[in-house]
Amino acid sequence: MRLAGKATVAAADDTDMILLNGSAPFAYDVAEGMELPSVGVFCQPMTPTGDTAAVQDAARWPVLHWYSPAVLARPAD
Repeated sequence: MRLAGKATVAAADDTDMILLNGSAPFAYDVAEGMELPSVGVFCQPMTPTGDTAAVQDAARWPVLHWYSPAVLARPAD
């Protein structure tokens, strides 16, 4: 875990923004600590819709998600 955290800090060095997903568990904390903006980019819905339940509360930062309609139909709302 320590190595993953150090790698995330190294990857964020000299950047303007951090785009994060589930494979970068420390990215949000690193962005906050380095005073960088961050956006969650996920391949599955992270916020609730009328058709899906929330996977993660995204109230603290913007979350973008997209996926193929061949895999999952676009939510009605």
